[in-house]
Amino acid sequence: MKLQTGNIYWINLKGSVAHPHVVIAHEGEAVTVCALTTNKNKQDMPGNILLSEGEGGLKERSIVDISKVFSIDKLELGEYVGQLAEHRLSEIQAGIDFLEKSFLN
Repeated sequence: MKLQTGNIYWINLKGSVAHPHVVIAHEGEAVTVCALTTNKNKQDMPGNILLSEGEGGLKERSIVDISKVFSIDKLELGEYVGQLAEHRLSEIQAGIDFLEKSFLN
């Protein structure tokens, strides 16, 4: 499987339960990902994106939590789930840009 933006993988971080994450950038061994959650309380948070059941191979409706972006080594990527459409990647980037402009400046 060729690593590309929009890929969704399971990631098991130390001390937490595995969750799916979407790849938003990669260079060399570093992969930048954004967490996905099924916590419906997060769907109305500014910038977050609601994904439909089945979208990107997800079994449940999920929310892209744009406040949880981080980089990992590509060896930490777990099982491949699926691929998000290009328009979803644009929405994710717009959400991240909104968060940065609104809360981090």
